[in-house]
Amino acid sequence: MEQSKKHQAFAVLEDGSKVAIDAQSLVIEMVGGEAVEIDLDVAPYPGAGLAVATPPYADRDQRSPLGWPRMVVRPGAANQLELCIEAATEKAED
Repeated sequence: MEQSKKHQAFAVLEDGSKVAIDAQSLVIEMVGGEAVEIDLDVAPYPGAGLAVATPPYADRDQRSPLGWPRMVVRPGAANQLELCIEAATEKAED
C-alpha cells in the first residue's frame, strides 16, 4: 500500500530555528478555549490545500446543542490571514 504524502510541519523557536514535527495533524488550542486541527495529509486531488477543522476530529462527539462553531477568516495583510472561531449562537440545521 502506498504511504500518503504529508505536509511538513515545524515548530519555530524564539531564536528563529525550526524543529521538525512528525505528526498526522496539529491541534492548536486558542486562548478563548476553542481549538482547530490542521490535517497534514495531502489530499489526493490536484490543488488541495490545508484542511482545517473545528472542533478537532477527536472532539466531534461533543457537539453543542447549538451546532458547530463557525470559522471566520479575515485578511490581515497581503500575505496573512486571521482565523477566528465563533461559537454557534442559534440552533443549526443539519
